[in-house]
Amino acid sequence: MTALLTGLIITGEALTLLVRMRWCGDKNNPWISRKNDLLAGIDIPAGAALIGLAWREKTTSRAFRALAAGVLVTHGYRELEYVAHADHKFLATRPLFVVNNVKIAGLLLSLSAPPVRKKENGE
Repeated sequence: MTALLTGLIITGEALTLLVRMRWCGDKNNPWISRKNDLLAGIDIPAGAALIGLAWREKTTSRAFRALAAGVLVTHGYRELEYVAHADHKFLATRPLFVVNNVKIAGLLLSLSAPPVRKKENGE
């Protein structure tokens, strides 16, 4: 359940940011950059893949763990940008920083979840 919710948050936030900044926002906003577009663009298919794998209960698969680890790295990079006060950082506001931390916590919880054991032969 945590993986599914985390995937929804990742995809939803990325879609919201891209639509808001690219099509509804100020074209001179410093947040708009190729790097930030790339990070948000990566989040859409990555979040969708997390949702798909979680929906099919594949959270202990190598594919899920590799994908979640990769997404965790990209979100960790955003934290470093925020702490270092980098120019054109992805986490331009405190609310984005908080949501990023929620996503990191969800990814860590998803990666640390024990495997689900299915009962065999009615045991």
